[in-house]
Amino acid sequence: MIDGKQIRTASIALGKLIGGVLRPDAAVAWTVAQDAGGQRLTNLAVPTAASDAARLQDVQSVPWKAVCRVASTVNLTLSGTQTIDGVSVIAGDRVLVKNQTTASANGIYIVAAGAWSRAADADSAAELTGAVVHVAEGTAGADLRFAQTVDQITLDTTALTWVNIGSGAGSVVDTASNKNMTASVTSADFQAACATTIAATPGLDGYVSVLVNGVSEVLGDGVKTRSCYFSSDSGTTAKSIANIAAGDTLYWVGSVAGYQLAATDIIAFEYAV
Repeated sequence: MIDGKQIRTASIALGKLIGGVLRPDAAVAWTVAQDAGGQRLTNLAVPTAASDAARLQDVQSVPWKAVCRVASTVNLTLSGTQTIDGVSVIAGDRVLVKNQTTASANGIYIVAAGAWSRAADADSAAELTGAVVHVAEGTAGADLRFAQTVDQITLDTTALTWVNIGSGAGSVVDTASNKNMTASVTSADFQAACATTIAATPGLDGYVSVLVNGVSEVLGDGVKTRSCYFSSDSGTTAKSIANIAAGDTLYWVGSVAGYQLAATDIIAFEYAV
């Protein structure tokens, strides 16, 4: 039946019927981009090929690490300030170390005047397994993303391999306005964490990292039950990470974080646009 009228088998060629019809056996491929009309595509299978559609759970499970300022291109001495891939790093910068002669020393480090230490969000086997990180600057590494591909890790024993998985959508915001910000003093939950708002609308699917004294905090994704969250209505509503926009303010949940903020704390936002 078509529009209430009966037709005989094979009396109309398949090609004349296919417009507006999605065949369940996928015998006829789309020839133009499809508009979903604001509807969701549900019940997707686990993606296995690079061109397969990703499910939300696949994307959310990627263990993103806070952005690194620069990535190594040669074996480094993991101590002191130095120039890496054309960038003069300073104490507190995050560096992706991926070219060590002793590959078990590869990883994400925090620059210091003396010996460097592994970053707090990448200093265990669990945190390094499948880790992905965006690199902000560098002659060779700017705007590239790297993934750690080795499983079954024993930290400082297992050789770690970081593979270039492509470039990001833009450049990382690395302005003074969102770095080294003095925290606002908080005495209760849901108070502003600092006076400076986020300077630009984040790209990379809304990825944002919030660091307090160089340590990454858990950012609420539309909820006020994590260490902190962004809001555009004086802290009343927590914005989803994908909807964070320029001018949003960070709010603090000390009872979750385990401490309230003091004027001696330093906050930074790391994201890309």
